[in-house]
Amino acid sequence: MIEIKYSRSENQMLSDCRAAMQQINVKQYVYQFLKGYQAVLCYGIAFFGKQCLVKSIQSN
Repeated sequence: MIEIKYSRSENQMLSDCRAAMQQINVKQYVYQFLKGYQAVLCYGIAFFGKQCLVKSIQSN
């Protein structure tokens, strides 16, 4: 599962990654995949210019 955010500044990238991960949790995107798989990898990605920050978590 991938959720991508565009950051308005370099300083905002970490909070945008966290917001992406929170959106995956709140909207329960993962649960539809857990029925067919043992684990689902979730990525929150924030971009600013040519920079990228990635956070990940594994859901079982």
